Amino acid sequence: MRTAFPQWHDISWPSVALGLAVVMIEAGYLIAYRIGWKLNRAALTSNVIVAILLIPIAATLFRGAGVASDSDRSGAVHQRANYSPSMISKRINM
Repeated sequence: MRTAFPQWHDISWPSVALGLAVVMIEAGYLIAYRIGWKLNRAALTSNVIVAILLIPIAATLFRGAGVASDSDRSGAVHQRANYSPSMISKRINM
């Protein structure tokens, strides 16, 4: 069966969630304007609410991700430092 959007199944959920969030925030501005709010107050309120909501969402979604320790960072930096400028220019010219 052919669909109108063959790549639709390749879209990841974060992309869809971000698109919905943008639409909902913009709709909130329109609604606030229609009921008589000042837009600067609506923007401030929206930004504060989004920031407050993102804290528990990020804590839940990225609970196991963690941050690299100093030893991990220094190892990664040291490993990248092994590339000489000539090696980099050879890779660019390939």
